[in-house]
Amino acid sequence: MSEFETGLDLSDVTPQRVIRLLTDSDWVQTGGRSGLYARFAARQAENGQLGHSVVIPLNPEAPDYQMVLVEAIDAIKAIRTDDDGTDVVNRILTTPTDEFSFAKETAAPPGWIRWDDGMSLLESARAFLASGAKSAREPAKYFGNRYGQFAKRFLGEVMMGQTAVGSYVVRAYVPTSTVVPIHGGVPVEEAALFPGTDSVIGRDVSQTLLSTLEAATDALDYFRATESFAAFTEGDYPISYEAVRALQAIASNADESAVRVSWEPDAPETPAQTWAFEFSPDAAPVLAQAAVRLMRPEPHPETPAEGTVHLLTRAEESGPGVIGITTLTGHPANKVRVQLQGNDYHRAVLAHDEGQIVHVVGNLEKEGNLSWLYDARITSISAPVDPATRPGARREDPGLFELPGPADG
Repeated sequence: MSEFETGLDLSDVTPQRVIRLLTDSDWVQTGGRSGLYARFAARQAENGQLGHSVVIPLNPEAPDYQMVLVEAIDAIKAIRTDDDGTDVVNRILTTPTDEFSFAKETAAPPGWIRWDDGMSLLESARAFLASGAKSAREPAKYFGNRYGQFAKRFLGEVMMGQTAVGSYVVRAYVPTSTVVPIHGGVPVEEAALFPGTDSVIGRDVSQTLLSTLEAATDALDYFRATESFAAFTEGDYPISYEAVRALQAIASNADESAVRVSWEPDAPETPAQTWAFEFSPDAAPVLAQAAVRLMRPEPHPETPAEGTVHLLTRAEESGPGVIGITTLTGHPANKVRVQLQGNDYHRAVLAHDEGQIVHVVGNLEKEGNLSWLYDARITSISAPVDPATRPGARREDPGLFELPGPADG
């Protein structure tokens, strides 16, 4: 290896991977010598003709290998193509990723889109990725707030790429080997995580997203043939309400729309796999009706808890809020955060003021060291406990102030 200093991390860059990524981006091999180098040319964005070429060195043992490789990467970045060279370089220099592109063609000029439609595409792409993360945890027809924090951790690992020239495309890159912990609060580098038990890897989410796209397009074809929604609601592969709503938004207000997937191979010499899922304008209303049928939450065992209120917080005076309760029995944990709607939140405030015990039920979810009850409700409020044994409480409403207990006068 030469002493040429690059300033680039070339540890994961192999000639085979560079060539495959160029080929995926419609570059064409125009020459070369076996075992020494390969010459590739890009199609020009203006006319589709082959333009400038670059030389990819093939022998890592050659003294000028690293220098020629860096020069090739710089040249690729500078060449303007239909698939921007900068995007190709980013994929070359990062760990392997699976690409998801969300495209929407409208009546706007090429490369432009109405602001609202563009924001909708971005938000629906995010929602679709989040639905895949939730389904990777547990297949379901409806999630609601379940696994929301896990989906957020997954999205924190995803990269966004540039839009393509001449169209409006949102690109997402999912690192294939990234480890997403099921429970938050512990840095990945400090934990011993086992995929499928206490973590999910990026490729698993990519596989879930791909399976969802295949199932959704099959269900659309089945509906067109039979006018039945059975493939959405009773198919072999469960499609979630959240995924269908995201696909509906992608297909809405568009002359045509598509989700394309490019699979990063496990081995550099393996060719990439690509899929394209296209949605015509008539797909949007069908997806909307399918979403209504999937919206009914599945039966989910609710978890009870009872105790005294030690925390009161909400963002808006009339909106929902979160309370913290110290449980009497230590079940499901010694302290539990509970998400309540407005009226129940007011009842919790009164229960705190009177030192009473609140009895709640909701969907239990662990987030790091915290136990949460989502979609919770108060089932009853019972007699006050001894004020001398009741924990103090704090309120974090706008204009933060402490709530005195009854013993504080």
